[in-house]
Amino acid sequence: MEIHDYANVFVLSMLSTDDMLKIVMCAIESGFDTPSLWQLAGLENPDAETVKRLFSKIFDELGIPLPSPPEAGRSMARRIAQDVINNTITPYEGAKRVWQDIYTRFPELDELRGLVGFASEYEDDINHQEEYSLLILNEFKSIAGGE
Repeated sequence: MEIHDYANVFVLSMLSTDDMLKIVMCAIESGFDTPSLWQLAGLENPDAETVKRLFSKIFDELGIPLPSPPEAGRSMARRIAQDVINNTITPYEGAKRVWQDIYTRFPELDELRGLVGFASEYEDDINHQEEYSLLILNEFKSIAGGE
């Protein structure tokens, strides 16, 4: 994952304290250098709020704006779309992740509604799952910008 992708999962509260600390160490090893990175890396027994506050500051120090939660959801959906298009995960697995991790939190993201509908039909209609997989794949291609 790229550092920008971590901004999305951070905004969506999908990172544990341990995850954030691991990301900090990987960022330092990758050559990132900010005061908050080093401060976090040097803390002994940090509490969750301190980790969250300093982790947020890292993005500011790197000049990476934190997205709004709905935009973070859209970005995650685009990332999942790429995983489906690249055959890293199946269309249904991708649609189910979008449904459970993003759409349930942001039902106003109308562009994801088709994926949710097709995933639901995929579960309910085992005789036509191949057709629903193709429909899901086409939805993901649309989300990814036709790539």
